[in-house]
Amino acid sequence: MKTIAILSTLMLFCSTSVCVAGSTFRCGPYVVSVGATKSEVLGKCGEPSSKEYLGEQKTGGFTSRTRERGIGDRSSSKTRGTYNERSFVVESWTYNCGPSEFSQTLAFQGQDLIEIQSIGYGYGQSDCIGREQRLNVQQQQAPAKNPQSSKTQQKGSSDGAEKEAAQKGSISVQGSPPGARIYINGAYVASIPTVLYEIDPGTHSIEVQHKGYKSRKEWVKVRPGEVATVITDLERE
Repeated sequence: MKTIAILSTLMLFCSTSVCVAGSTFRCGPYVVSVGATKSEVLGKCGEPSSKEYLGEQKTGGFTSRTRERGIGDRSSSKTRGTYNERSFVVESWTYNCGPSEFSQTLAFQGQDLIEIQSIGYGYGQSDCIGREQRLNVQQQQAPAKNPQSSKTQQKGSSDGAEKEAAQKGSISVQGSPPGARIYINGAYVASIPTVLYEIDPGTHSIEVQHKGYKSRKEWVKVRPGEVATVITDLERE
């Protein structure tokens, strides 16, 4: 029922423009399909134009049963089950695909992509051209934003922009429970497990929180061009 309510929220969001459900959408040379993970989408498309936290969904059930019997009781009517419950963060990611293409809204349940919606034409620069192409465009635009008075200064500005783009790093955050919320330097970014791309080099705080568990905070050092790994297993309160 909660999943239906959350997806209904997405439909309300789409009601102000054209909104068509689909199972795939193209990000430059890549195709993103329902069932992909957040890491796969980020690797193909880069960061979305915007993110929206829609809430949490809980699922659970009995995974095993053991029989309880009293002395002299031969009946099998008394049973006791083991109930397990999991929580998933539900998010909506929107990619602006520019004025000539439909923009896309992706709904995630935990790490899994569960729905893709076309929400009408976008605007300005498209974010649906693929992660590598977006990085190339950013590098090409960087010198134009800082015009210099001489060719030497322009070359230095261009080299500096390319060097800055190459110096980004990534953080892989793994652990349990799945769906635990990740905060980097105090700001919410995603949920476990995930890979955070284009992180500035240096030391960053990574805090993981989940209802019913003790939060945990660590410091991780990001190096240019490398992936730093953080494994966090939260303890129950």
